[in-house]
Amino acid sequence: MQALAAAVPNRYGALVLVLAFGGLRFGEATALRRSDILDDGARLRVERSVRYVGGRWLIGEPKTDAGRRIVTLPAVVADALTTHLARFVPDAPEALVFATESDHYLARSNWGQTFRRAVEAVGLPPVRPHELRHTGATLAAATGATTKELMRRMGHSSPAAALIYQHAADERDGEIARALDAMLTGSVVPIHAAQNGSARAAAENR
Repeated sequence: MQALAAAVPNRYGALVLVLAFGGLRFGEATALRRSDILDDGARLRVERSVRYVGGRWLIGEPKTDAGRRIVTLPAVVADALTTHLARFVPDAPEALVFATESDHYLARSNWGQTFRRAVEAVGLPPVRPHELRHTGATLAAATGATTKELMRRMGHSSPAAALIYQHAADERDGEIARALDAMLTGSVVPIHAAQNGSARAAAENR
């Protein structure tokens, strides 16, 4: 993930990390303002989302009622965000955290093109920007987070999506066990990506 963050333009590296390790939706991340960054970048206050509809920007509530939340970031991501704030974000409390060079909202279509070029640059198979959020959910589930903890972190209003990611984490644990068994028996068992296509499809846009 760090390689992918390094492959996008400098002003968007921290965005990749926040999407992946914070699990924010794109509209939530691009609606963040400096005043939403708490405790020197350690926590994010998510209370709005932005989208471009009919030729204008619409700022409103997050996608679900549970979307209003505080998200704690890993220390490495918090450090990257602090550096980003110092380099790219004006001091005003209402300044956008992840904006274009002209301090306007970042369009999803433009971000998609930037993300696709970065994916190709690091040699990853084709993935969509939204899969960064899937990554965040799967990683959080892999830590042993409960369903309620996952719901709170990801802003889910029902347990359905959280259970999908917990199931993916359980499958991953099984693959790790099989790989360890292969080490003991001398055979080779590859560990595949924890989140298969069906899980991604079921959780899309959650």
